[in-house]
Amino acid sequence: MKDIILETKKLCKRFKRPGGTQTVLNKVNLQIYRGEMTAIRGKSGNGKSTLLNILAATMRADSGKVLYGDIDLQRLSNAGRARYRREKIGYIPQNLYLLDDRNVFMNIALPLQYAGEKKENIRKKVEEAAEWLDIVSLLGKAPQTLSRGEKQRVAICRSVVKIPEILFADEPTGSLDEENEQLVLEMFQSLKIQGTTIVLTTHDDSVSQICDEVYHIGSFGR
Repeated sequence: MKDIILETKKLCKRFKRPGGTQTVLNKVNLQIYRGEMTAIRGKSGNGKSTLLNILAATMRADSGKVLYGDIDLQRLSNAGRARYRREKIGYIPQNLYLLDDRNVFMNIALPLQYAGEKKENIRKKVEEAAEWLDIVSLLGKAPQTLSRGEKQRVAICRSVVKIPEILFADEPTGSLDEENEQLVLEMFQSLKIQGTTIVLTTHDDSVSQICDEVYHIGSFGR
């Protein structure tokens, strides 16, 4: 029997918009299985990124449950939610949030520094992650000198450098050419073999085709 690592129950989220309130998630029930890759698909504005943010505990739903094991992330304190993000997850956002005052190496190293890793371990892990995505030559460069696709690969490396238990990725191949998209998908497959659960949003058929589960957020069925 497959092991559920994350589950939502009757999840709802609304946003205030000019002229009224928009419901983006309405009683969403979702099961994410440990060690699998799950794609969330749907039209732009249908709540894919919102759902990912709620699962990653960077946003709260208005109602419903988000269960990590027997822990409802919705009920955790801010400190408890921050601990979950720090210890359990990696996150690749669409807005890449690279720090311009640090070079590529230091950007990728941030999660390891927060985790208290030793300097020699940090260098080894950063270089290994950079080799995965063929960006070793970029490690000494400033983020503002990189192309959008290079920045995306740096952000992906930063999110996977600590080999997270769960990796959330919001359109992770959106700015990549075919060759670099293939590198990212191969890396995801490698992480999956190592036990990482991957949840991603995508418009790309080639990405969803390699996933174990595909949810369509409009109707929210497989």
